Amino acid sequence: MALAQNPCLALSLGLGCVQAVFPQESADRLAWGEGRRAYLLRRRELRDARAKLREARKERQRGRRDGER
Repeated sequence: MALAQNPCLALSLGLGCVQAVFPQESADRLAWGEGRRAYLLRRRELRDARAKLREARKERQRGRRDGER
């Protein structure tokens, strides 16, 4: 009832709850950014490794085809 009469109090409590669930401290953001960069780097490495394997398979198949002729 007090919240309905005082919208500023309701807004303050709502913002407090959101900040508790989603902290915006710089240490948390830094940790998230480092994890994100590591994830993207690993993903890029895996993509490049798969591309290299695909290329090697294609070369082997070309070699077999050329040897059959």
